Amino acid sequence: MNNNLSKQQFGPMYHGTKAVIKDHIIRPGTGGLAYATSDPGSAELFGKTKLPSGEVGENKVYKVMPLSDDVSTARGKFKDETHYSSATGFIILGENE
Repeated sequence: MNNNLSKQQFGPMYHGTKAVIKDHIIRPGTGGLAYATSDPGSAELFGKTKLPSGEVGENKVYKVMPLSDDVSTARGKFKDETHYSSATGFIILGENE
């Protein structure tokens, strides 16, 4: 499903990674997209299982929001979970507690 909705229309988003993020931006990877999910547990699992390029640190889950309105959505594997993708990326709002 490709919604391309306004970024104000989304609920909480999370991104999990072991990559060391220095500028508070989740940038698109080699496939041209950056990803987030509505489920912090899924984000944590993604961070544990995907080896990032660049400097590697401990696995962290970040609360994020899109940098622009270019976000597409897809249904996740779990009930009420949504996956988000963006060619622009996501800004980190803080670490999920």
